[in-house]
Amino acid sequence: MTFEERIENYKQNSKYGEYRIELLVEAETADILGFCIAYSKSVSGKIEVLFVDEKYRRNGFGLKLMNSAVEWFKAKKIDEIELTVVYGNEAVSFYEKQGFYPRSIIMATKS
Repeated sequence: MTFEERIENYKQNSKYGEYRIELLVEAETADILGFCIAYSKSVSGKIEVLFVDEKYRRNGFGLKLMNSAVEWFKAKKIDEIELTVVYGNEAVSFYEKQGFYPRSIIMATKS
């Protein structure tokens, strides 16, 4: 699925909530360095996707995107935010530093 198709999919699925999409774009090349897709519904918030291109990681871009999403949630009076991350993903420690903690574990078997 292309980035544009993914955005359109989020728009279609936002009937009962509100999506916020933020892009970090390199000024000279117009390359997308990263993006954050956040969702609010009533009193709950979710960060659907936070992505920074591998070439640009560890430069504070993820933190910038995260902080921007958190401020958006605060402005909407949402103070509980959740996100899903795959077990073992290198971003787990980043999320923990931002105050996120594991609330549940989904387990699976290999088929």
